[in-house]
Amino acid sequence: MGYTKGPWRFIANYDNITTVNLKKEGILGTIKSSDDWDVARIWQLLPKSQAQANARLIAESPNLLEACKFAHLLLLQIGDNDDYTERTINDLAAAIRAVKGE
Repeated sequence: MGYTKGPWRFIANYDNITTVNLKKEGILGTIKSSDDWDVARIWQLLPKSQAQANARLIAESPNLLEACKFAHLLLLQIGDNDDYTERTINDLAAAIRAVKGE
């Protein structure tokens, strides 16, 4: 079984934030799939701007994976054998394998 297919979106829920020990904590929002399933909940244990940035990054994960796959295939087709291209191909392949759980 693979990951939940994208696109994903971040739905903010600032009403759940409470103050605990002088820190604001709680669910900042939810990452939702295109068919409205909850993929992840984002907690505000970090500063709000950092938690929001993390939420945006997580929500873009499916798009980033597809971009990595496309770039990997493109670089393989170009076939340059310089060290930079080879390293990039290997890094992209490693990222794709990690998402697959390999």
